[in-house]
Amino acid sequence: MKTKTATYEDKKSETNTALLVTVMLGVLTSMGVFWQMLSAKYPVICGILISVLVFLLFALYYYSKPHQQKPLDAIKHNFPPDVCKYLPYALDRTPQKEHIKINLHNDLDKIWIIHGDSNQCHDPFLRCVENIYWDQLSARSHLNKPRIIHFDCPDRLNNFTKDLIDAIWTRIKHVQDYPIPNTLKDLSQLFEKYHDGPIILNTRFHTDKWKTIDKKLLYKLFFTYNDINKHTSHPLILCIFVIYAQPKSYLLRKKHKKRKKRIEAELKSFKELEVPKLDNIRRSDMDTWYQLQVKNNNNQVCEIQDEISLQDEQMNLIFTKDSLPMSDVADKLCQLFG
Repeated sequence: MKTKTATYEDKKSETNTALLVTVMLGVLTSMGVFWQMLSAKYPVICGILISVLVFLLFALYYYSKPHQQKPLDAIKHNFPPDVCKYLPYALDRTPQKEHIKINLHNDLDKIWIIHGDSNQCHDPFLRCVENIYWDQLSARSHLNKPRIIHFDCPDRLNNFTKDLIDAIWTRIKHVQDYPIPNTLKDLSQLFEKYHDGPIILNTRFHTDKWKTIDKKLLYKLFFTYNDINKHTSHPLILCIFVIYAQPKSYLLRKKHKKRKKRIEAELKSFKELEVPKLDNIRRSDMDTWYQLQVKNNNNQVCEIQDEISLQDEQMNLIFTKDSLPMSDVADKLCQLFG
């Protein structure tokens, strides 16, 4: 199975190859110019310059080569496929889980703003909340497993309520022949038919398209959520992803860094709703992951370490740096689970 990281490395390799060819042509042209201009008059200087250029050419070739990493061999385990799908993304997210757990057991609005760079895997984290963490997070409340409804938040304030109802209904109408809801109360009653338990409404804001209006849209979304929530008997959770773009060019990265700081400052005004930022995974975070309790193929609850144990060599292949984005670590673990 080709992972997302592998696809990204392929594209990166193609870009590097194109850049290398361009630079080599430039260097060869420069060598020709130097030779014509200086060989007769300054043969020694010309020889030195040509040698330096040749050395730089070989150095560029060496460092631009993609360093192939040894693939990880799949290991034997006793976990069902539906668990293996999420386990690679269930690495330590303790601050985020603690925030959600507290929110589920208090009287505050059930609104989660989950933010972080695009390679921190927002959606897989929410799937882990749904499929792996839920029993632990909702233990005291004995809540049924939730269902997630993804929707696109309307991008204008005019007719916001109608556009929001349409956006949500579009995502669930295929399940049954639900009638089109005309009001927020109709929508909440539709939720009661859709799932006998908590519902997580999930939308996302990408910061590369972030505008001033987005903050106003957030407020409008919060108020509309509260109006829907008045008529529901099961918990209704609004989960908002704020995904920080990661441009590849230096100039765009610099511009993005300023935008990211501004957005993070704006999110501080929603302090009680802001889930701790999704950050890189450290090698030490694996210790918590080993202790995670999940069901195996025998439907028995066990800790991950009861079924698998990674060797130092495998850990070194996973963590090539002290800390890595969730996507990098999860892709390696996906190889292990096969």
